[in-house]
Amino acid sequence: MKIYLDDNLRGFSPSSLKVLSDEMSSAGVDLQHQVYSRNGAMNVTTRYAQNRRMYLNGNFRIDTNGLPELWLISFDVINNRIDTTPTELRSFQYQLLRRVVNFAEKVGIYRINYFVTRTDSGQHKNMCVSAEETMQTCKELGFKKFTRCGSDSSQLHFVKTLLSY
Repeated sequence: MKIYLDDNLRGFSPSSLKVLSDEMSSAGVDLQHQVYSRNGAMNVTTRYAQNRRMYLNGNFRIDTNGLPELWLISFDVINNRIDTTPTELRSFQYQLLRRVVNFAEKVGIYRINYFVTRTDSGQHKNMCVSAEETMQTCKELGFKKFTRCGSDSSQLHFVKTLLSY
């Protein structure tokens, strides 16, 4: 029972959060996070986001009911300035997503599930990267589009398997 209740095996432990922070620091991003649900879920944002040209705002989950999976429920890169170019925004998103993949590999995650919500053009002006551009980023990073019967057409689901057991 002690092993089952060990939080280090159950998600966002202090050691795994350090790995994530180190990865994001290499991209020049300092994260602020709020871990909840017995270390299985986390809200994350860029520290001092209101002072940044662009920033990350997301919700991550780790599922350990079987092989460990990271779920990126929300991974929004927000544009905070009018002078930021689309190329800068897409590059920033790519860097951050690549760092999350590195984090997942280092902590022993089997699979990453990434959900992208399609937005209308009015919402898109504050979001940095469109769903179509995100699809291209996912393809470049080795994610595959996941289709399942009954999936919502307003949300895209991408999967990247990291470890083969």
